[in-house]
Amino acid sequence: MNLVDRKIIIYLALLLMVLMAWSCAQIGTPGGGLDDETAPYIIREGSTTNSQTNFTDRRIELIFNEWITTSNTTKEVFISPPLDYPLQITDRGKKVIVEFNEKEVLKENTTYQISFGKAIKDLTAGNVLENYTFLFSTGDKLDYLSIEGTVVDFVTQQPVKDVIVLLHASVSDTSFTQAKPTYLTRTEDDGSFKLKNLRADTFQIFGLVDGNVSYTYDLQSEQVAFLDSTLILIDSMPPMQGITLELFDEEDEALLIESRQKQQGLVKLLYKPKVRNPQHRILNAPEAESFLEFSKDTLLLWHKLPDTLNLVITHDDAIDTMKIRAAKNSIAELSMLATAKPLNQFATDSIMIEWNKPIASIDTSKIVLSDTVQDYPFTAGYYDKTLWLLADLAANASYNITIDSAAVVDWYEVESKDSVAVSLRTLDLEELGQINLSITKEDSISYVLELRTTENLIEKWTIFEPTEIVVPNLLPGTYKINLLQDLNGDGRWSSGNLSEKKKPEIRKEKTLESLKSGWELETTIDITELFYGT
Repeated sequence: MNLVDRKIIIYLALLLMVLMAWSCAQIGTPGGGLDDETAPYIIREGSTTNSQTNFTDRRIELIFNEWITTSNTTKEVFISPPLDYPLQITDRGKKVIVEFNEKEVLKENTTYQISFGKAIKDLTAGNVLENYTFLFSTGDKLDYLSIEGTVVDFVTQQPVKDVIVLLHASVSDTSFTQAKPTYLTRTEDDGSFKLKNLRADTFQIFGLVDGNVSYTYDLQSEQVAFLDSTLILIDSMPPMQGITLELFDEEDEALLIESRQKQQGLVKLLYKPKVRNPQHRILNAPEAESFLEFSKDTLLLWHKLPDTLNLVITHDDAIDTMKIRAAKNSIAELSMLATAKPLNQFATDSIMIEWNKPIASIDTSKIVLSDTVQDYPFTAGYYDKTLWLLADLAANASYNITIDSAAVVDWYEVESKDSVAVSLRTLDLEELGQINLSITKEDSISYVLELRTTENLIEKWTIFEPTEIVVPNLLPGTYKINLLQDLNGDGRWSSGNLSEKKKPEIRKEKTLESLKSGWELETTIDITELFYGT
């Protein structure tokens, strides 16, 4: 073997040894072995001691049995009582480090608990160390009193997870909206909560879906729960259990989000939430033709003024005043169009055809109502954007309505772009059904009763006493009853009010048996049983 060959063999041997050493150094789970399903645990030796008294450290170190990682600490980790500055949490290998901000001043003689939620897990398998709590006191003893309970949705009575539960030692009316709580915790998946290591004191308790992690009730979108009485904790008492907090959304004041007029003649006003009972005035032209209508959540003002509007909208107890600038383009440029969807209705009902712009005049000579044999006489009229026809028609029959393009003219003297054809089928009264409701009640509260289909309100009544209700001429199908407790007598459902310590009015729903063609459905609604289970 010459020298070159010998060098090549030595080089290959060295390379093989390096590759074998590198392979052995890799971290991995041996093939065929059991999966790691064990959460990491803390090794006491080297870790900061849990449940300390007279705590003065600015840094907490937790040593684990394996490499770990932390995630979503802003949501998962919180400290009770809350701090003025956020905790600084980092992970390094097998260690979690918790540091207090240098400006943070811990309260004297106070028990703190840091709850880690699901923030800590092992690096390789992702097993989570759930609900680990680090406890310490800045005084010479740990507080140990506790409160347990559940947060449920007010309407469904189903448990709600991830709700912040807050205790306030201050019993002022503004503490929940302006100050951080004395203690807090978060509900589990089953809606349950435990407030532990509490001092003896008198507290208010609240539930909060906290939209901005402020621990205060300060956003309209946030949901809230409260007890209308205080909780008194005294030393040596057992855990306070059985607290139920019912979560609801307060009825927010309707706020004007946007007002715009892209085309002269149509102002769009967006309110959140949807405004109720709106009325309007145009200050610079009080006699001008104008009207309001809703398009889903948007309020539409139709008008005939060519200039800037000084507009006032009143709704409930609120008044919004605004100046709507004139638009370059006009709504008059929009083509006049009608909704040509097929109609199904009773022969005696008015035929309603909706248009996309306000109507100024109609020419009935250019409208034809017919079947396959003959034309039928009718009377006609209009209001706002609706054309109506009334004729002597037969039940269980089919008709056609043809509207010439020149038959309808809008406010801006624009005719329909095309002729319109609408099909009409009149219903056979013998195919319809009837619902007979027998309403019983024992209390003095008034209720609003609504009869609904899946999508539409059929009719509603205010119930003051036991009564009988007959609803004839209903299409076969499924109907439901909505019952609304009307404690304030305003004829509608009202939500709760935190400042008045008022819970929402109760709502109940009952689906009726299916109504068949030509049948009468007899139903008894016992309000006392439906609302109170007795």
